[in-house]
Amino acid sequence: MLKAKRSGCRFVISDTVKRLFKIVTIASAMILTILIIMWPASYNLNLAKGLRTGKLAPSDSIPLIFGYRLGFENGGVWLYNYEMPWFGGTYSLTSGSNSSKPVVRYWHSGDYDLGYEADYDGKNKVVGVENDCDLPGIYFRQFWTLGKGPSYTTLMVSLCYPVLMSAVLPMLWILRERSAVLPIIKAPLAIQLFRCLFIVCLIYFGSLFWEYRHGNSLVGKLIIGSFPSCGLLGLIFSCVRLPWSRWVLALLGILIPGITLGTIYLGLPFQGWLDALCGLILWCLIVSVPITLALVLFKDKKTNAYFTTIEAS
Repeated sequence: MLKAKRSGCRFVISDTVKRLFKIVTIASAMILTILIIMWPASYNLNLAKGLRTGKLAPSDSIPLIFGYRLGFENGGVWLYNYEMPWFGGTYSLTSGSNSSKPVVRYWHSGDYDLGYEADYDGKNKVVGVENDCDLPGIYFRQFWTLGKGPSYTTLMVSLCYPVLMSAVLPMLWILRERSAVLPIIKAPLAIQLFRCLFIVCLIYFGSLFWEYRHGNSLVGKLIIGSFPSCGLLGLIFSCVRLPWSRWVLALLGILIPGITLGTIYLGLPFQGWLDALCGLILWCLIVSVPITLALVLFKDKKTNAYFTTIEAS
């Protein structure tokens, strides 16, 4: 009986660990997706926006607790507790009241360094502290001055680090379940082409949506935001091996380029019936490509087997 209880305990612990692993893996995959999307978008952001007014636009940073803010810029994630991050310059720790020699600890190697400086007044009391760190992909500055409230802190970490860290668990899951994942990765050509279309749609319209995020038109935001949402939806359903997923891919694959090109075509000024006819023919030729791929989803044997046959692990 004791052995049975012990084995049952092991079974329960094992199931609990597996559930936790799945939950953490899904959370890591979601974070990884957000970081990958934010990486190219960060080069269009400016955390110093509104410097003259001393205020930032709400969308440029995310308020956290204790006055800290989180933002993305130039391929890095920034954590700071002032109107804007500290990008460099001169910061005075004292107001000329210190008469003692500051204590300095400094390590330097090439372009990288670690530093600490503490300033004292005539009574040997700390009146200012500075900490700085420059390492590959890491930038840190912290200033504290007596009587000026909390320290002025700025931390920048290259998105390479959180992307690699958040990719660990999904990669372990892929290696563990490679018998089920590899067929999804090695999907037929038509599905891979649809994935390329959805990725381009997600990146292009996602950056366009972010560029016009401060616009006042809610309808415009919803229209532009629907395109990257459809791109993400198409990517997800390209990995769902169910027969009805083909209908989702076919509809999204035809509607996205059809509506996009149609909107551009209708927005051009009328240049005569001949130009209008040529534009219509060009539109039909371009849209015929996703229509052909949509037909392949239902007619090609390999593509049909991808959605209707799931190999046993």
